[in-house]
Amino acid sequence: MKGHIQKRGRDSWRLKFDGQRNPNGERSIQYVTFRGSKREAQAKLHELLASVSTGNYVEPTKATVGDFVASRIDQWEASGSLSPRSTARYREILRNQIRPHLGDKLLQRLRPTDIEAWHTTLQASGLMAPSGRRTAYCPRRLMMRSGMKCLLRTSPRLSRHRR
Repeated sequence: MKGHIQKRGRDSWRLKFDGQRNPNGERSIQYVTFRGSKREAQAKLHELLASVSTGNYVEPTKATVGDFVASRIDQWEASGSLSPRSTARYREILRNQIRPHLGDKLLQRLRPTDIEAWHTTLQASGLMAPSGRRTAYCPRRLMMRSGMKCLLRTSPRLSRHRR
């Protein structure tokens, strides 16, 4: 693994490093802008190189929550892992509850506080009864199990306590 630091301005650095190789075995060069001291930039580069070497590095993506949920529902429908009725219900949840509140949010910027605010908004507007939380969780649970983890740097899981 190789890395390089280039000064861009006052306390601004461009970190260049080898990312994970693509399926063809070709190099993937990644660039990250870092603001801070040179020593902090070197530490960040070391952290990025370590995450690449352990396989924990996640490349930045512009995928939104709404687009990702829609693509997962399409994939589950095509594979036959959801019944037609479940597919219709998940699309309804996506259209009425997820897209209006979280649909435009970048997937990698999704945090537990976003999910809690989403549930609070739905309950306050009457779109979701307290018992409906379980139904709204179904698509999210399936996503977390089946690949959303590869797009996120941290997991946006809610705390386990009941309300």
